[in-house]
Amino acid sequence: MDGIVTIYFEDGFETGDFTGWSGQAGTIVVGSGSAHHGTYFCTSTLKAEFSYGYTYKYLGVGYATMYGRCYVRITGSKPAAWAGLGIHYGDHASTTIGYVIVDCANNKWGYRILNTALTNYWEAASTMTINLNQWYCVEFLVEIGAAGTVTLWIDGTQVLTGTYDDDANGNIQEIGSRPYLSALEAANVVFDGDCFKYSDSPIGTEPSSVMKRRLLMGVGL
Repeated sequence: MDGIVTIYFEDGFETGDFTGWSGQAGTIVVGSGSAHHGTYFCTSTLKAEFSYGYTYKYLGVGYATMYGRCYVRITGSKPAAWAGLGIHYGDHASTTIGYVIVDCANNKWGYRILNTALTNYWEAASTMTINLNQWYCVEFLVEIGAAGTVTLWIDGTQVLTGTYDDDANGNIQEIGSRPYLSALEAANVVFDGDCFKYSDSPIGTEPSSVMKRRLLMGVGL
């Protein structure tokens, strides 16, 4: 039937922990006090080259089309080199298929994708000044195929789309969030994430807490 959306997984850490996720690796914890929605969010404080924090959900089956949406925030210090954050996709063996990146020095958002030749490459698009202490809505689509499609939205606006050759690792079976530093940073970089949702269809931005209350009460409908 038209209009049916399948949600594969969603979480905003309102249990105060990683309940519902399959596991964690690297440096990642649940924080509280200034979440995008509710009280809790996940957070990673990183500085060393190649350091990361990873929370993941193993789906058990593979999906050729995956939309992932979350809210991300950088606090502490902006990374001088490009960094991974927000949505991350992997295969059945936890091998990376694709993830979102940010290049604060050049005010760019982008992605990295693993193609058939097992070569990582990335594209980025100039979009906006990337501010500290500001939540951004990140939505990332990967469609596996002979001419795979990758699309990235920031705050509901498409900033980048492209094609790539078929991924060698098959369909997406692992979803998660994996902040990652590509180089040693001079100071700590803190990556926060909240309101994660993964689906077979476009997700879009999350209504504000006030709007959610209005919708629940039927106000303005």
